Amino acid sequence: MFKGQNTTKIVKNKNNICVIGCLEGDCTIYLYNPKHKEYIYNKNRKKWPIPVDLEKNKLLYIPTNWFYNIETTKDCILFHIHADTYFTSIYNYYRN
Repeated sequence: MFKGQNTTKIVKNKNNICVIGCLEGDCTIYLYNPKHKEYIYNKNRKKWPIPVDLEKNKLLYIPTNWFYNIETTKDCILFHIHADTYFTSIYNYYRN
């Protein structure tokens, strides 16, 4: 749940499945391709992301190893679903 204007840190999706859904309000999610990793934390990072406008009742799938951050301007309620397969759950448990 976000109140007002917020911007999250850039996070890497380490799971096989990462789905973000919007229950109320709207936001912008910036996706960063892992091949641009060296430019992501740059001050001029605004030219590298893929902006996705997420509205009420919409879902966004974030691929494995991609980076993302969320930006809101109004109140917004989001949900995250993170899941792994049987084969990757042990690896991700020790990786975190």
